[in-house]
Amino acid sequence: MQNQQSPGKTTELVLLFHPFMKALAEEYAAPEDCSLDPEGNLIVKMRIPEDGWLYGLILSYGEYVTVLEPAHVREQVKEIAEKIAGKYEN
Repeated sequence: MQNQQSPGKTTELVLLFHPFMKALAEEYAAPEDCSLDPEGNLIVKMRIPEDGWLYGLILSYGEYVTVLEPAHVREQVKEIAEKIAGKYEN
């Protein structure tokens, strides 16, 4: 996994969680960092170290999470997901 920032550096992350994952997602975020959109999705804003653990956490939610910000984390998750999907093509 490629790390886009220096070790120890944090990033402001905005994630959109499917309502199905609300309780699980709230385990990682303070109540004041969470809000609901009109469709009942949970929006979580947090400052977190950007490292392999972060990408593993995001990917562990599978299709039930979308990275809204920052764009470079969104792109990195997309690239990792494409590499995973490529392993399952004929």
